[in-house]
Amino acid sequence: MFDLGAPVEQKATGTFNIVDDEPAPARGWLPYLARCAGAKPPMRTPVWLGRILAGDQAVAMMTQ
Repeated sequence: MFDLGAPVEQKATGTFNIVDDEPAPARGWLPYLARCAGAKPPMRTPVWLGRILAGDQAVAMMTQ
């Protein structure tokens, strides 16, 4: 298992691509990202409206 703290503790530089077998659902990380950015929490949007506004691909990425 890779220790995620090791690059930070060793002051490693460069780009790190940290991934998992299961993607994190947007409902878990999007509110956190908004808080970090000092933004309001994201609004929940019905899937049918999301498809009209953003298209099928965007809805699939955010819900599946």
